Amino acid sequence: MSQGLLFDLAAGQEAKEQALSGFEVKAGVWLNRARAVAVDICQDNGSATTDDVLEKIGMPSGMHPNVIGSIFRRGSFRRIGFQPTKRPQGHGRLIGVWVLP
Repeated sequence: MSQGLLFDLAAGQEAKEQALSGFEVKAGVWLNRARAVAVDICQDNGSATTDDVLEKIGMPSGMHPNVIGSIFRRGSFRRIGFQPTKRPQGHGRLIGVWVLP
C-alpha cells in the first residue's frame, strides 16, 4: 500500500459515507426508533447523546456497533459539543452532544 493511500482523507470520508448509508438500509427500522427516542430525550433534557439513546433502547441485535454513528446523521439535530462516553466499550472516547434547533 502506498503512502498516498494511507493518508487519503477523501477516500476515508467516502468509505465512511458508504458504511453509514448501508446502515440506513440494514438497520433503518432501529435507526428510525433511535432517532425518535433522541428527539424525546432532547425535548425532555435539552440535549442527547448516543449513550442516552442506547440506555433507552439498547443496541440492535446482529448489527455492527458503528451503526450508533448513524443516529444523529438524519433529522434536524445540531452538535453543540462533546463528552466522554459512559459505555465501557467506548474506552472513554468523545461522543457528540446533540440538540434540536
